[in-house]
Amino acid sequence: MGKFSDVPRVVVGMEHRVIEKLAKQWMSQYEEDEQQLFTTPVQRMILEQALVQLQAQSEYAFSLGHEEIADTLLKESQLVRSIIDSKNISLGEMENDRVHRQIIDSAKSMQDHGQIASNYGSSEKSHSPNGDEAKASNAGDKNPSRPTLSLKK
Repeated sequence: MGKFSDVPRVVVGMEHRVIEKLAKQWMSQYEEDEQQLFTTPVQRMILEQALVQLQAQSEYAFSLGHEEIADTLLKESQLVRSIIDSKNISLGEMENDRVHRQIIDSAKSMQDHGQIASNYGSSEKSHSPNGDEAKASNAGDKNPSRPTLSLKK
């Protein structure tokens, strides 16, 4: 088997109790436990963590002028978004998982730093595609209409 290269890297995680429960379902001999794996909110949690990190990495790469990398990461995040939409699984109680929240918050912080880097020197206000007010700069921006993604629909 060949070696993979240029694969985006993300960190996924969840609280220990969630991992234990998931492992028990996975190792169970009972079909109903096995069936729960197909609809477990853990799938959504992992996909959301990957999505937010890919978005943050894309925006950061774009702020540094690495448009090709940024576009690749954006396409990967769109793929993850489509998987989330097709799964139609709710996070439920998993939304409050401390490890999940930390990963999401850290990625959003990175995303904010990418925005700051790309907006340096401008105080012009604009609205992002998801309706949030944001500072924006088109000075030196080769693709000012570059789409951004949001975790929420």
